[in-house]
Amino acid sequence: MTGPALPIDEWRGATGRQIAQREMLDIIALQRFASAAGLDCDGGSQNVPLAHWAFFLPCPSDAQIGPDGHPQRGEFLPAITLPRRMFAASSMIFESPIETGIEGELTSTIADVSHKSGRSGDLVFVEVEKRLSQKGRLRLTERQTYVYRAAGDPLRLPEPTASLPEGRRWTPNEANLFRFSAATFNGHRIH
Repeated sequence: MTGPALPIDEWRGATGRQIAQREMLDIIALQRFASAAGLDCDGGSQNVPLAHWAFFLPCPSDAQIGPDGHPQRGEFLPAITLPRRMFAASSMIFESPIETGIEGELTSTIADVSHKSGRSGDLVFVEVEKRLSQKGRLRLTERQTYVYRAAGDPLRLPEPTASLPEGRRWTPNEANLFRFSAATFNGHRIH
């Protein structure tokens, strides 16, 4: 059930594309993120899971936003024409805690672009490796996966598991989700 041929090789040409950003890792941004995630922040990143998501946020102008609420395609991410773009997965390696009040550098690299066809049609996966360093020391590596697909029918919601994972449980309400989207400057329509 695939449509017209997709320019997969052209999109794969983005593999290796890289951007580097420098930013002062501000305690206020971290506190906003922690509050949006239902956490307390005492001024350090050690007790704020996913603290790195509070920083290096894209800030496109209205003219630079695509119809899905994300920055338009083709600048860093390949100009994939499938209309639905979603954050699909992430894996992280935490080398050492990030520090607030000092500059950090985030280097993002397109690690892979792959294509699969399934029951829902064509799927294009883009793997982005992000490496955050401070004072010349690697603090964390994150590999994010984005999936692009045709408009089609909505995807099925995930099925709950029989047992809950260990750790703190947080059940966000609508206001919490809105605050999280605001704290991470995420304008995607699902939020």
